Amino acid sequence: MDLLQSVLNASGGDAVRQLAQKFNLNEDQAAAGITSLLPAIAGGVQNQIASVGGLNSLLSTLTSGRHAKYADDPNAVNHPSAVADGTGALNQLLGGADAHRQVAQQAAQQTGISSDTLAQMLPVVASLARGAMSKHVSSGDLQDAGSAQQSRELLSLVGPLLAGGNSGSLTSGVIGLASRLFGK
Repeated sequence: MDLLQSVLNASGGDAVRQLAQKFNLNEDQAAAGITSLLPAIAGGVQNQIASVGGLNSLLSTLTSGRHAKYADDPNAVNHPSAVADGTGALNQLLGGADAHRQVAQQAAQQTGISSDTLAQMLPVVASLARGAMSKHVSSGDLQDAGSAQQSRELLSLVGPLLAGGNSGSLTSGVIGLASRLFGK
């Protein structure tokens, strides 16, 4: 399952319902907002994985146990920590407030939802994304896998968002880079 599906299905879909209520949207609009915001987050994850030390930093964050709640508890999106954690994630992945505004403006053009609403949604969506990735990393044998395997698994989550549904050459290129970085 890719990151988009993981976020949309978080808490059995209740996370989308909670976002819709929180931001005064209907569920279709909330899902469209998530769908339009996640590619920027996925691109930031891809860049972090490809940077020296980035995979270890990301894995440390994802295995800390702090983020799974966003995927498990639909009410977690209403807690102030969702915004604080998401803003921290966005600052790591995208840079400062200017980048956040640009992402929201681009998503507004795609969805028809106001850029102000999407700018407020963005950190919460980032928290949901981290929660979904955290659950993925914590499941199965991935915790004990080597760096190259962990990188491939994380890229399999974000790749479809980066390649418009086809994780082909873009993800393969990043996997190759990660493999070279980690000597695997």
